[in-house]
Amino acid sequence: MEAFFRLPQMSNFASPPAELGVYLRLINQDEAAFIYDAIHKGWAVDGKPTPGALKLELELDQKDAGLKELPRAEQIYDFSMLDELAKR
Repeated sequence: MEAFFRLPQMSNFASPPAELGVYLRLINQDEAAFIYDAIHKGWAVDGKPTPGALKLELELDQKDAGLKELPRAEQIYDFSMLDELAKR
């Protein structure tokens, strides 16, 4: 189950990505409800991760990569397209 929670940039979507449907066919309804409850708060209307979701992702990246310092979001993510779309 841990591998599921580490889907790349899962928190960057305003709605669940299409790939989520594939994963949900592999688990039962109780597991799906648990996963949904755990990740839905990370979704944002503007497509960017919430501050809490971003902080968690950066902490996990730091741990996974063995970094001494927490990476900055701009070192990993480029939200310029989202920022441009938000202006429209």
